Amino acid sequence: MITAEKTVYTIPKTKQHTIYKDSSGNRVPGASTIAKMLDKPKLYNWYYECGVKGDDPNVKRDNAGDIGTIAHAMIMCHLKGWELDKSNLIPANISTAENCVLSYFEWEKGKVLEPLMIEGILVEDALKYGGTVDLYAKIDGVPTLIDFKTGKGIFDEAEYQCAGYRNLLQVNGYPVERVLILNIPKGEGMAFQVKPFTDMTVQFEIFKHLLAVYGLKKRMGK
Repeated sequence: MITAEKTVYTIPKTKQHTIYKDSSGNRVPGASTIAKMLDKPKLYNWYYECGVKGDDPNVKRDNAGDIGTIAHAMIMCHLKGWELDKSNLIPANISTAENCVLSYFEWEKGKVLEPLMIEGILVEDALKYGGTVDLYAKIDGVPTLIDFKTGKGIFDEAEYQCAGYRNLLQVNGYPVERVLILNIPKGEGMAFQVKPFTDMTVQFEIFKHLLAVYGLKKRMGK
């Protein structure tokens, strides 16, 4: 019996920026870009703490980002039935990422998870923005949007971003009854977090205001 070989996924060496276009072929911003329009005081505090400790914040940020990228890729490969190419990855970061993903597997255990869309690219023509949905699936029969975060917690920005994703799914014909933001820890002492939503009306209103600010700044050439 001949069995099909697994697809092997290699993480790109440089982060690729997804380009979103509306039905007329015009470029539109992504939901993650829109959600980042607000200031991040906690990030400034982190940079300050790094300076006090004598750490290089850029090195720490890049290393943490690498672990997060690997963890995200591991989950994606798990959901798609792919194999992750680890040949070009830092061994220590692979090990840390594997420990991170164990918390996701524990969460998934006992659930009936039916992936319907993984890393799905969608665009909203009316509001002129796009986004890449981490996972849209039925969980125990409930149509659910799932977004994976690998930072130190679930911040307001993640809620606004997911509100944008939820709208993208709905206007493109995919019903969403629930939104789950999963925070996958990258270090010791950090707990796996799940933040559920059945209503994101307020978050989406904020998202639309951020989208308007983004458009106005573009008109100013900024």
